[in-house]
Amino acid sequence: MKELDNIRNILDDMEPAEGHFERFMEKANPPKRIEFRRNISRKRIFWKAVLFPVAASIMLIFGANLLIKTLNANKVSFSETVAAMEDPQEIYSAYMDVVRESYEYLYSLTAYDPENGVSEHFNTLESITLEYVPLMEVLPEEMSEEEKAEVLREYYNKRVESVIELRKYVASIVN
Repeated sequence: MKELDNIRNILDDMEPAEGHFERFMEKANPPKRIEFRRNISRKRIFWKAVLFPVAASIMLIFGANLLIKTLNANKVSFSETVAAMEDPQEIYSAYMDVVRESYEYLYSLTAYDPENGVSEHFNTLESITLEYVPLMEVLPEEMSEEEKAEVLREYYNKRVESVIELRKYVASIVN
């Protein structure tokens, strides 16, 4: 302990060196204006700040373009789609795609509000689209593929028209 007291006494008696107060004040009061370095790093920061919004805008444009193309592709009617098809299996697959999309559409309308009365329209959709035995399997084997395709086109076109009318009706109820 005596050693600590001795050190305190020595330090208390010592005077700061000549000009110490002026050096302290220079460090305590720096110039008011702060100078930033102007070099390449500032340009890099600028490009980073500009590049992200530009890239996001380009992605938004491409995304909107893709969405518009998808919506335009869906506007082609079922009859136009199957008119070029010659294989009966392709026509049946196209019909089943419409049925699947219709169930998904009705489900999307009832997903957030199952009490809105739309759920009973699932039974109507099922009665329109359900086939216990697909027509394709019932057609006689003596028929050519072209004749089968024509019969299926006509039969499924009528069903799809009914499904579309049901979808429009349900959408009018919800909205």
